[in-house]
Amino acid sequence: MIGISHENSGENGFCRELAQSLEHDLATELPASITGMFALAMFQSDGFRVVTDMLGSQPVYKAENASKDVVCVGTNADLVTAIVGHRRELDLVSIGEFLVYDQISFPFTTYQRTTEIDPASVHQWHCKSGRTIASSNAYWQPSEPTIWPSRDDIADELESALRSAAEEIARGTHRIAVTLSGGRDSRTVLALMRAKGLEAALTYCTRENRETEVATQVARVAGVRHLLVRRDPHFYGNVLERTMALIGSEVRGEAHGFAVADAHLAEHFDVIVGGYLSDTLLKDHFMPLAQRERLRKKSLRERMISVFRAQTRPPTSTRWAASRDMLCPDIRDQVESRRQKRLIQIADIRPQSSEEWQGFWPISRQHDVGSALANSRLFCADELFYFRRVLEVATRISPEDRYSGTVAHLTFNRLCGPLNALINANTGVAASADNGEEGRFFKKLRRTGRLDEFRSLPVSDAPWNDVQHSWADPVKLLLHSPDWQRYREEIIRSNANDVLRSILSAKSRDMVTRFEPDGDPRASMALIQAGLHIKGSLAATA
Repeated sequence: MIGISHENSGENGFCRELAQSLEHDLATELPASITGMFALAMFQSDGFRVVTDMLGSQPVYKAENASKDVVCVGTNADLVTAIVGHRRELDLVSIGEFLVYDQISFPFTTYQRTTEIDPASVHQWHCKSGRTIASSNAYWQPSEPTIWPSRDDIADELESALRSAAEEIARGTHRIAVTLSGGRDSRTVLALMRAKGLEAALTYCTRENRETEVATQVARVAGVRHLLVRRDPHFYGNVLERTMALIGSEVRGEAHGFAVADAHLAEHFDVIVGGYLSDTLLKDHFMPLAQRERLRKKSLRERMISVFRAQTRPPTSTRWAASRDMLCPDIRDQVESRRQKRLIQIADIRPQSSEEWQGFWPISRQHDVGSALANSRLFCADELFYFRRVLEVATRISPEDRYSGTVAHLTFNRLCGPLNALINANTGVAASADNGEEGRFFKKLRRTGRLDEFRSLPVSDAPWNDVQHSWADPVKLLLHSPDWQRYREEIIRSNANDVLRSILSAKSRDMVTRFEPDGDPRASMALIQAGLHIKGSLAATA
């Protein structure tokens, strides 16, 4: 990045060259020489300049005063708003959208006077005669191609891009670690980094399970030292508070990286590389249900039925959205109006895939990004799939290939080699298997009544950890975790309870006081996070 100045002169040499580039009006050329997650700021006597990364992986917020002069710019919405003194001025429409969609439409935040600035842009603020004059210039957009590349061509490009990203991450580093789950994406990161000075693979562990077992096998075959990063049984109870305190209230975060910091492992490595957002950027994580249904391969019976019977049009939202009926009519209508306006904006550059890209453009709006943001605060972390060439390939994968995951599957198999002969902990079959093989395996589990056994561990004193992956069971967390029960009680006893009830529909107001086992855990978790956020904001001094 920026030549090899950081290798020749160390970190200070890199920063000096970066500052010179920003100072001499080279900011429009500068982004071509840097990649990954970043936000650059240059402060001068008459104002300041900020450069944002290609897909908004690192969000940057601006908070305004009453006259709309920019007062504060930073990477934490809570902090920049607090500095301006307007934390109590909440945007209830944004909070309502957060509850239903787990995200807030760009550029809004949960604060009335705070917005996120555009990704892939150079922003400038000049102070003249007591006024702040703002301007910006975009250097890139994720434009949709007029013709989708062939599957083989785009797979070749993706392989080259991933190798290039690994090379750039490793440049100038000597002690590299990767986070390794039992799935396919993280072992691809391991396969790419093991020739770049890789010292260890880290697997998060609350209870040893199928994921830790598979990760151990993958590391052994790869010839890489494997470390289990142990977590307290109540890790998922208190991580919500810790994550919100670290990165703010604008994104959902279950930050695994706290376990690395707790275990004092961060200082042992120059960088820890993860594989976040492979599913989002290369597959169908946010594809609307209606589009998924259109692309799904139909059986002969289904095709015959569709000829003779009108089909009910499936919903347009993604499988990650909760019911819009949980909001009161006024808030719900404003949320949908806002989302429709944003959809139209995205359709200007991605006409065929606008609904899908609404879920993650900018990436800071994607509901899993909190983990990556927190890691970048906790230790030197990087994400392979954020790099320039990978993003450029991701913009040109066809809907059909995103839905099937074929391009990622083909490319990852090439890169992983024998590592993909080992099972995928999430699917129970070899990581090289296609969707059909995975589907047949789960069909057999359902038929033999062993699906619950495949997904769960024997009951423990912390039942939310009785899972075969590295996360937690959200239903059991909401029902049994003393930390989450405490969060709910704090909200009920505060003014946040009244605010939430004013946003919710009459039939949904009981969600504040209790969680039903058959309810939507995602929506209930968002509700509790929003409640804690409102409670803290209302308690803030002006």
